[in-house]
Amino acid sequence: MRMRRLLLLLASAALCPGIGACGGAGKAGKGESPPTPAAAAAARAARAASESPGGSDENIPAFGHEASPGDRRAVTALVKRYYAAVVAADGRTACSLLSPSVAKGIAEDYGQPPGPPYARGKTCPVVMAKIFKNQPGYPTAFVGTAVTDVRIYRDRGFALLRSKATPSGEIFLEREHGAWTIGVPIGRERPPHRSG
Repeated sequence: MRMRRLLLLLASAALCPGIGACGGAGKAGKGESPPTPAAAAAARAARAASESPGGSDENIPAFGHEASPGDRRAVTALVKRYYAAVVAADGRTACSLLSPSVAKGIAEDYGQPPGPPYARGKTCPVVMAKIFKNQPGYPTAFVGTAVTDVRIYRDRGFALLRSKATPSGEIFLEREHGAWTIGVPIGRERPPHRSG
């Protein structure tokens, strides 16, 4: 239960870390704050899912197309390194694998209010390490995270995941300067597929 609560907390923080961050995740209206980097990353993930042929936020397995063998190897290696850093509470390595814009915004989104009090910090590595270390069961829940599929469309993608804690999950990816990066600080659990 703690794992599910943490995933919901981090997903909520990534999607709506502050009042006014959601709804207009691309532009700020008059008198509104601009979206935080995490809200902007979540908006890019949702937009990518809806723009790909056959894809939608609810149907990531149909997103874009199956990755080429080279992209699949690159993404699988990236995701394994990222979740190994999560397990080791290695904020420095985790941040180095994030999209630069997401890594730059971690301290702003999570290291100060309204982020969780235990994550206070001024740099991405410090904040991420605190998040990893302060969640009961969180790091070890991701031991053995496996990539089950990689779906890409242009320079966006999703790695479909499986772990002990999450039988079906996904994490958003972005290709920047020819290399794949993690596009959000935490993946999310996918609901079981329902046949209509």
